[in-house]
Amino acid sequence: MTPPAAGAGGQAAPAGVAQGWTVQHLRGEAGELHLRPLPAAPAREVWVLTPVRPALVLGSTQAEALVDLGEAARLGVDVVRRRSGGGVVMVGPGDPLWVDVVVP
Repeated sequence: MTPPAAGAGGQAAPAGVAQGWTVQHLRGEAGELHLRPLPAAPAREVWVLTPVRPALVLGSTQAEALVDLGEAARLGVDVVRRRSGGGVVMVGPGDPLWVDVVVP
């Protein structure tokens, strides 16, 4: 199953998701997905995010020095940063997606 294109509206909550939550399935480059702005008026949302190209995702405080940026560029791998902490994660098309949860 291919998720809708980036910018698609919310979908009905699947079984097991409480009412009052909006679920959005978004595709795009990892950097764009991680920079997605939080809503001005936060509401209960779940964003299911799927990258369209390979990327190494650094935690919020990890140094870029951990990555050989030249080699990453040569291999066509984006190097991006997420809002939250944690370790480096490799994502890409067909690999595990991630979920952001917005709680007002």
